[in-house]
Amino acid sequence: MRKINLKAKNISAEKNKQQGLSGNASVAVGFFMLILAGLLYGAVYYLNGSQAKKIKTVKGEIVAIKRSLDTNKDFKEVYDFQGRLLDVDKILENKVVGIDILNKLSETTLGEVKLTGLKAAMNGGNSDLSIALNASDLDMLSKQLESYNVINSKSQAKLKNSTLKDDMLEADIELTIPKNKETVKSRE
Repeated sequence: MRKINLKAKNISAEKNKQQGLSGNASVAVGFFMLILAGLLYGAVYYLNGSQAKKIKTVKGEIVAIKRSLDTNKDFKEVYDFQGRLLDVDKILENKVVGIDILNKLSETTLGEVKLTGLKAAMNGGNSDLSIALNASDLDMLSKQLESYNVINSKSQAKLKNSTLKDDMLEADIELTIPKNKETVKSRE
């Protein structure tokens, strides 16, 4: 069998030319990279430490402010007052407000009719009003009753009694106004 020489003479020379950096240069580059990594680690460590100090300082300030608020009497009173205002708002949302009913009553009372007496009572969600008035005639009295019936869709006005005195008709009216979104104005 014949011996075949698989080795080319010029390959080893080309291989030496493509190696790149020599051993000393590689050590220098590696040492430079190590120093760069150390500097980067030191910078991150320093920044983390300074941020931790700032966070600790801010947490200390928050604790001091909380302590001063806990001992501050004025703050507690203002906070308590705000809570009371919220409670009052809840109560007003659930109750018929008398001022709104009186405003509706004054809007629906005709100019030719004189009110001589008014008694009001809150009965659950309803407002019961007892109205004494003077009207010039039966026509004006019937218009007034109709006017009271349109305060809201469920109001009821009933004539209790009437008498004629000195050319004026004196009448007593019972008016019931249930709690209704039309009667109570929103508090927004």
